[in-house]
Amino acid sequence: MLLSNGVVSFQSFKQELGVIILDSIYILSNAIVRVEAGSIVGIGRIGNTLNNSGTLGESYQFTKIDIDGDCHQLPTSTLRIMIDTDDQSLVNVSGDVYLDGALSIRLGLGVPVGQEIVFLKYESIVGDFQSVDIRTFDELGDDMDESTCQYQLNRGEKSYSILVTQCTSQVGADGGGGGGHGGPSMIIVPTNVVIGSVVGVAFIVLGAGTIIYFRHKIQRNLKYYMEQRRASSSKHIAFT
Repeated sequence: MLLSNGVVSFQSFKQELGVIILDSIYILSNAIVRVEAGSIVGIGRIGNTLNNSGTLGESYQFTKIDIDGDCHQLPTSTLRIMIDTDDQSLVNVSGDVYLDGALSIRLGLGVPVGQEIVFLKYESIVGDFQSVDIRTFDELGDDMDESTCQYQLNRGEKSYSILVTQCTSQVGADGGGGGGHGGPSMIIVPTNVVIGSVVGVAFIVLGAGTIIYFRHKIQRNLKYYMEQRRASSSKHIAFT
């Protein structure tokens, strides 16, 4: 499901399953925004604290989300970041961030070595990711099974960043490599395509309550990812 262009306000917002794509949308909520499962991707703004037990971001599309409040990455959560030579994902939290769960980063093979790239900004930070998965992709966007990246993660006072020290397509003698938290591993892609409930009051009506379409600016890989699931998906939004 895609929410596009405008402002929508809810008494409460809770996502239980599926994928919600933000396309220049501002989500206002009188209560804490809760993502219990599923994922939120795209470009937009969340006008309250976010409690995330699902997935924030997408491995095959740049995600840029501003959060007006705190961000709680709970134990079952995953933050997915994509970084390429000309663009990157960024989550900007105006308040504090509480980290747990997993961090997954996909790096373009041509990302400049020696450049520190910030992917998470905040006022202060508590905790850290419990697992980190970093792997590279080639110029076509395909994951490289035989690739080695050396990197350094920096958990700073105001931002979280990654410094790429080396990224090549050659495999070492041990058949793998990497730095920091470990070498490349398989990326877990959600397979459940049932959209959960979003409960609230919409001040701006989005069509008939459900908007399902794909814009040209959605990248090719994400479009394919969604189209493969559309045939078996069930999409529902409830407003009260």
